[in-house]
Amino acid sequence: MSCSIVGPKPSVSHSPALRGKQGGHTILDVNNEILLKEEPKVPSHAASYTRLQWISGPESQTVPLGSPTSPVFPCHGSLDGTNDEIPGNYEYIEKVCGYLLSRFKQVGTFTDLNRVISLRKVVLKLTPNDHPIKCTVSENLGAVLQMRFERTGNLIDLEKAIFQLQNAAKLTPDRTADKPNRLFSLAGAFRVRYQRLQNLNDLNQAISSLEQAVVLLPDHDTNKPSRYNYLGNLFQLRFRHSRRNADIHQAISFTQKAIDLTPNNNPTKSSRLINLANALKSRFELLGTVDDLENAICLLQTSIGSTPDGHPDKPSRLGTLAEMLRMRFRRFGNIDDLNLSISSIQTVINLMPDSHNAKPSLLNNLGNSIHQRFALLGDDKDLEEAIRIKQTAVNITPENHPDIMPHIGN
Repeated sequence: MSCSIVGPKPSVSHSPALRGKQGGHTILDVNNEILLKEEPKVPSHAASYTRLQWISGPESQTVPLGSPTSPVFPCHGSLDGTNDEIPGNYEYIEKVCGYLLSRFKQVGTFTDLNRVISLRKVVLKLTPNDHPIKCTVSENLGAVLQMRFERTGNLIDLEKAIFQLQNAAKLTPDRTADKPNRLFSLAGAFRVRYQRLQNLNDLNQAISSLEQAVVLLPDHDTNKPSRYNYLGNLFQLRFRHSRRNADIHQAISFTQKAIDLTPNNNPTKSSRLINLANALKSRFELLGTVDDLENAICLLQTSIGSTPDGHPDKPSRLGTLAEMLRMRFRRFGNIDDLNLSISSIQTVINLMPDSHNAKPSLLNNLGNSIHQRFALLGDDKDLEEAIRIKQTAVNITPENHPDIMPHIGN
């Protein structure tokens, strides 16, 4: 059976899909709707049938190939075949799913995503557990279930996605190239559920899955630096949750490995330097090791130096640098650190419009730092500047904002 955009409706072919099954499905696309229904039960000695019938609508209808409104998909293939030919059938159905997903991303018609999930559920049901494509079928179904969760917030979809991704990883032999990627996808789903429910066990599962993945990846694999970086982020996340010393050490170790494997001209290098700086800052706050703070500041300065002014992350990086410089100033009392902190905050503020929701707080912090410098040096210009900046912070803070009274108090 093949599909065409214009022309007579294709005939329906009945072909055995899986031998020995009791019952099957019919999948119909009529007027752009996919319907699933159980076939009547048949005797155990008879073969069940699965049919995929695509009806393109009125024969006179003309639809541009690949149009988002096209009721059919721009591909050709056959669903004929026995159990031994399932991979060919699967590839054909995946072409259908790929087209529907593409249209969903372009137009946002939620029905298309639901169609893909329905199709992949049918394929999963009809694929034997010992078939080589079973793990791929489970992975693809898990991916679209997670996609639907991200748009609806329905936790049931996420639970089902994790179940399918676990099955996919379990069915994939360690020696195959797909195993690390499937473990990575599973780790991501566990992290999403942790962020939703704050259950530490989900974070533990995410870390465990990703640790298995990086062990299976050879050092020359181009994905290894990003996997190390992600694992470092997960350990930082668990450190913030449980405050275990071992987690922050692991976070630093894996992030450093990611940096070591990342070329200097790679655009991700700068963000990984920031991740390591934040981990070192956390360990400094925990243990008070001055070298950690020094190294964090050095990493931040290196990252900022390679970040262009128009980069969306530049203000936040400058703000983090200002905070760390204030920390070092409080530790050693070096006025140069306070001056550098003030300069960094001023740069951040200059890059922000007045409408930015963080600008009032940054102005307030800048006023505090300049007032602190006045207290140390006694320069009246610093006092006047601190008052002016704090007044600006009050002026641009909405009346109903919770920080309005503290800003007025300052």
